[in-house]
Amino acid sequence: MINLPAITNRQFGVEIEFIGANPRDVAEAINDAGIDTFYEGYHHRTRSYWKIVTDGSLSYNSAGAGEIVSPILKGEQGARQLEKVLNVLEGIEGIRVDRSCGVHIHLDVSDLTVGQVQNVYARYSDFEGQIDMIMPLSRRANNNRWCRSIGYQKGNVTSKRITTKRTLAYAQEGDCAGKYHKVNINKLTEYGTIEFRQHSGTHSFVKVINWLSFLQAFVDTGAALTTSVISRPKKSRAYHTLRTLLENNNFDLTYNSGDRLWKIAGTYFDTNLDTEVLLSKFFTGDELETLYATTKETSLIKSDAERFLRRELFRNSSAHLFDFTKWDFVPAAEANQGITDNGWLTGVDEPVQRYFAERELELN
Repeated sequence: MINLPAITNRQFGVEIEFIGANPRDVAEAINDAGIDTFYEGYHHRTRSYWKIVTDGSLSYNSAGAGEIVSPILKGEQGARQLEKVLNVLEGIEGIRVDRSCGVHIHLDVSDLTVGQVQNVYARYSDFEGQIDMIMPLSRRANNNRWCRSIGYQKGNVTSKRITTKRTLAYAQEGDCAGKYHKVNINKLTEYGTIEFRQHSGTHSFVKVINWLSFLQAFVDTGAALTTSVISRPKKSRAYHTLRTLLENNNFDLTYNSGDRLWKIAGTYFDTNLDTEVLLSKFFTGDELETLYATTKETSLIKSDAERFLRRELFRNSSAHLFDFTKWDFVPAAEANQGITDNGWLTGVDEPVQRYFAERELELN
């Protein structure tokens, strides 16, 4: 068990690719270590346990390759569970990685505004050349079709015309809505995450945990450095708190000036029908105003809002729309609070900085 670098409470998920071993055998080995893991074939549903799925990007067929996907993890406890899984992998005969493999890390950014996500993306683009230097050649520039450079995407993603997370999620261009880039934002509304795809395939916990620590710090720094230079919804907009809640759950709130009505529209996954459902409904300003104790945005009555949204959007008390554990969102810093951007390692734990310095020397 190694000493951990700084790990924040920002939730994360990890995808670890491998070749040279049967996925079912890998699942059995992890289960034997006391961590529930199931081989499930190809799908993208979030599970409460570790799963192994097939991946067509890997150089071996599904019988000898796979992708291990974690449940949602958090803090030191999540990091130690990740350590245990990676330690198991290093002991499996024949398992290995090659240039087709990668490590993908998803970070929960549901607490960030549109502008903050844009700034995280912009900084990664600005510092991409330096980040490349701690990666093998196969993960630099445009050398890998599964994690392309984001430099040419920056203008699309940081456009001032983007005002909602739904629009932002589809701002990247390319195959699978721009998924195959070093930074992928197309799950921004579906899961509330940014996916970082650049890291090369590895089963080394030291490599993965230092990369995770860096990414958490990089996201927090990017959010804290966000200024009005990058457009984002302002707190003065009508129903800001309700909008933020809806946008974090794949819905938008827009105003139809002709009818003088507010429209809530979006998609949700109906567990009863096992399919995604489109939904929209109009409300008067007075109806939305019932969610607030006063006209001030800060006095949103959470319990009333929860009941209202369930009742009015679904007419079905059993239907699931919102993850109410995220109601108490505390937005990251809305503006520069004395932080100076000194480069890609700003805010990163010193042991991680030293590790990357050694890694850069090793690879170059």
